[in-house]
Amino acid sequence: MIMSAKDKALELRDKHANFQVYSIGFEPNSNSEFSRLQRAKESALITVEEILLSQPSYKYWDTYSDETPSAITFWNEVKNELQKL
Repeated sequence: MIMSAKDKALELRDKHANFQVYSIGFEPNSNSEFSRLQRAKESALITVEEILLSQPSYKYWDTYSDETPSAITFWNEVKNELQKL
């Protein structure tokens, strides 16, 4: 199955959310689901930044057309989708 950048962004955020502990603090709503997902998003962005810093160069997979995006292109798209969440 071909995964879109948006689907990969959601998958990464959700995987990171599984490891987010509810924070204990004085910030209002710091324990809300929204706050937990925001922390997961930031964590997932760190992961994508590390992938991009490693300068992946292989082709990730074929898309719906004859284009095959580079891994760097794909991970930049994932980063953009994460930032939209």
